[in-house]
Amino acid sequence: MHYKNKPYRYIGVAKHSEELIDYVIYECLYPNDLGTLWIRPKDMFFEVADFQGRTKPRFTQVPFEIKKFSALTPELSQGLLKLCHETLIDFNEESFLAKFKNQKNMTVFCFYYEQTLVGFKAGYELDETKYYSWLGAVSKTHRRLGVAKALMHEQHAWAKSQNYMLMQTKSDNRHKEMMQLNLNEGFNIVGTEQTALSPALKILFEKKL
Repeated sequence: MHYKNKPYRYIGVAKHSEELIDYVIYECLYPNDLGTLWIRPKDMFFEVADFQGRTKPRFTQVPFEIKKFSALTPELSQGLLKLCHETLIDFNEESFLAKFKNQKNMTVFCFYYEQTLVGFKAGYELDETKYYSWLGAVSKTHRRLGVAKALMHEQHAWAKSQNYMLMQTKSDNRHKEMMQLNLNEGFNIVGTEQTALSPALKILFEKKL
């Protein structure tokens, strides 16, 4: 996080081919008409300096943690339900809780920022080779910071470690950013689905793990 409260992703250090000076490469995590990727001398990136009369780091590492759960605890259930009610369209609490009782190998990956739950991604087994990325949400105050992508990577890495070969998910036109993320992360559109429970046409995605 920049001292002006703008979020960035630290990518790494690169060396100038002629001057042999170390530069940090970093990426904007917010819309910026001037560009997405930036470089800054390493010493300047990590400096602690006087900004507007206050001494502070130019950039501060954001404290976050991703935890995996395979069962609902009362505390986790309360946090997930609160996040879902705040962010999801037509959220059905009864149906949500029933999924955890009825589906095989259900997991929830939770993103905590300063020990506060700000995002999650849940899934379950469809068969021995296919895992379904069922539901996810990110708090409105922590969107466009890479939370959904980080949760997706954790879920897919875990599914691959459990010998699942395919990841499946669904989305619709109400969630265009999520559909674009799916495509960017290697999913392919494999069909559509229309059910009586949802008025929106669902688009089916699959990805090989």
